[in-house]
Amino acid sequence: MPGFRSLAMCTTKWSVICGWACSARLSTYVRFAEAYDIPWAIVCDGKTLKGGTKGVIAQLRRAGISPQLATTAATSSFADASIAARLHGVFTLASDWTDEAEAFEACLNAAVPGQAERAAPLVGSSKPRIGRWVAMNTDCPVAVAQLYRDIVAWLKSRGVPD
Repeated sequence: MPGFRSLAMCTTKWSVICGWACSARLSTYVRFAEAYDIPWAIVCDGKTLKGGTKGVIAQLRRAGISPQLATTAATSSFADASIAARLHGVFTLASDWTDEAEAFEACLNAAVPGQAERAAPLVGSSKPRIGRWVAMNTDCPVAVAQLYRDIVAWLKSRGVPD
């Protein structure tokens, strides 16, 4: 993950695998990590918390992680589902599960208004390139720093040493 200029968090002590796992394979990665006692965390968009057969919650259920989480996500508000998901290692910066609130652009513009528009002429329209440029050229937004802290706390609770 790209770093923000002011993010003072050292992750060099850990081997971290960052990857994208499509909905059909997420449960496989989680089962593998669980089988080998590899601490894991998931960062997802807001819509996938709502549920359905392809959402992250369904994938965790298929991996044998907290079947009650699926019921919570299906019957709760976004805020309650997000809190329940965090207790099971699933994190998001989204504020809702609607397209407008959970999209990359909405999260970026809420955190650092105007920076995506500033980046596009320099790096093109690629969302990863825009995100990287913004991360390298702005201070870390409070919400992102908190997300990192929450993920680190989750991983430590799963056995990652200090």
